[in-house]
Amino acid sequence: MNELAAIVESAEDAILSKDLDGTILTWNASAERIYGYSPAEAIGSPISMLLPPDRPNEVTEIIDRLRAGEHLELFETKRVRKDGGVIDVSLTVSPLLDAHGSLVGAATIARDITARKESEAQLLRYAAIIEASEDAIVSRTLDGVITTWNGGAERLFGYTADEMIGRRIDDVSGSSPFDRREDLNDVREKLREGLHPLPFETQMQRKDGSLVEVSAVASPIADSSGRVIGAAGVIRDMTDQRRLEAQLNQSQKLEAIGSLASGVAHDFNNVLMIIRGTCDLVLRDLTDEGLRDRVGQIDLAAEHAAQLTRQLLAFSRQQVLQPEPTDLNAVVETTLELVERVISEQIDLKRRFGVGLPAVHVDRGQIQQVILNLCINARDAMPRGGTISIRTSSVALDELYASAHLDVTPGPYVLLEITDTGVGMSAEVSSRIFEPFFTTKNDGTGLGLATVHGIVRQSGGHLWVYSEVGLGTTFKVYLPVDASPASTASPVVPAEDAVGGGETILVVEDNNLLRPIIAEMLEPYGYTVLLAADGVEALAVAAQHPGSVDLLLTDVVMPRLNGRELSERLLEKNPDTKVLFSSGYPADTVIQSGIAEARVSFIQKPYVAGDLLAKIRAVLRTAS
Repeated sequence: MNELAAIVESAEDAILSKDLDGTILTWNASAERIYGYSPAEAIGSPISMLLPPDRPNEVTEIIDRLRAGEHLELFETKRVRKDGGVIDVSLTVSPLLDAHGSLVGAATIARDITARKESEAQLLRYAAIIEASEDAIVSRTLDGVITTWNGGAERLFGYTADEMIGRRIDDVSGSSPFDRREDLNDVREKLREGLHPLPFETQMQRKDGSLVEVSAVASPIADSSGRVIGAAGVIRDMTDQRRLEAQLNQSQKLEAIGSLASGVAHDFNNVLMIIRGTCDLVLRDLTDEGLRDRVGQIDLAAEHAAQLTRQLLAFSRQQVLQPEPTDLNAVVETTLELVERVISEQIDLKRRFGVGLPAVHVDRGQIQQVILNLCINARDAMPRGGTISIRTSSVALDELYASAHLDVTPGPYVLLEITDTGVGMSAEVSSRIFEPFFTTKNDGTGLGLATVHGIVRQSGGHLWVYSEVGLGTTFKVYLPVDASPASTASPVVPAEDAVGGGETILVVEDNNLLRPIIAEMLEPYGYTVLLAADGVEALAVAAQHPGSVDLLLTDVVMPRLNGRELSERLLEKNPDTKVLFSSGYPADTVIQSGIAEARVSFIQKPYVAGDLLAKIRAVLRTAS
């Protein structure tokens, strides 16, 4: 007996006994260690003192099961220590019988499994995190046998866990980031050595055979002794990121070209204006028809060059727009009348307009240019005829769409969709069609679609293209909605009388060749013209002039004192003076210079005498 008592006393588990009333009869050292009660405190006390409040009848239930002849093995439950702490225990309960075989009590072996339960709970939390991960998380042995395959891996590669666990990585081509290429041998070697290799990118194969770009991070798996027994990989689908990076690269490329275009616009437009202005002045007095034709050709060439500059500024989203609430259906219908004149009889033009569309906030003339360019592009893609389908509808772009496309703001849009049944484009061509001067046409300038892209983006819209070789192309133009009432027709501008009424115009132009040409444009029409080379000189000229200055015609960007600063100082002394700004710089520079106000007007260089005279009469006739 002494030997048995020693065994019980030295056991790691709590060993105790109780009678059928639940009174504790014996209590070993481990029971004291686990529960906190000394033998003197425990023996003679009710076993119910160890029960949590939510399990008051558990002892009675155990005794009833023993009476029924059951033996409870590894029964997991909870018990309360003397200090109030609740622990997890595993119980093995056996009946105590008297000499006659009657049940007189129960013997219990209790093991504290709190640490094990916490580890299990931690493992379950880890498992839940891994399973919920959007990334593929895969583990394998050093021999390449897959041991785990989470939901992210199933979504990314198309294989279920049942299909993959237990199979060798090598049996499934391209399903592992570790065995995909020979250049990943160093990754495998580092893992075997227990090292953490750097993240890497590779191409992997899905169950359906398609390839996917992924980024992977690999880590070694070690056992309790530190021996490497496998490897784990976290694999992320990079498809969306690569698409956004491509969009960003394209956007940055176009932005750089746009900056170049805007950088040369001012000087280029000044030169063109000198050419066109001089031609205009020469043609006034030239009577020789042969010479008039030649000068006219020079002027026509300069006009074409000016159009090229306008296209570059449109592409770079730096032209001056005049947006207003517009009925897109009305604009499309009007523009298609022009389209019908330039397409062949072999092309069928189909319309499907949405009903009750909201107004869009756009420059009507520029959107007409977009429609015309896209329809002509569709025509050129169908040399043997086909169908151009034009549709309009009301749509909403959500957060998900915006997250996958750069520079898209979620919200309501009106969609203009133009589809052709032409030759289509390859993915390589589609990726470059908005670049200026890129063209697949023998006689193309490469500015048509670049201009479309610039107009749509500057209008706050979004442009999307889809094309397949041999099947045709679809352009989708998303235009921002305007809550104001829509204009259904272009505003009618009345013809202006070019002849002045003796008004005084202060012309401020820093280009020495251009300044006298502007004066020659105005003086024959009854205007008194004062000239200044910059803002400082202009203030002095105005101060010395005995009369009032009716209109200030000034360049925007000038040394010493720019056009905005000049106008502010001049208006302080002459509040009735009207202001007309002129610039060869693109619109963003003009706006940054602070002249986007209702009280001032703007004319873009290069302009000819007729345009300038009409603009001046319109400005002079506006109310102060």
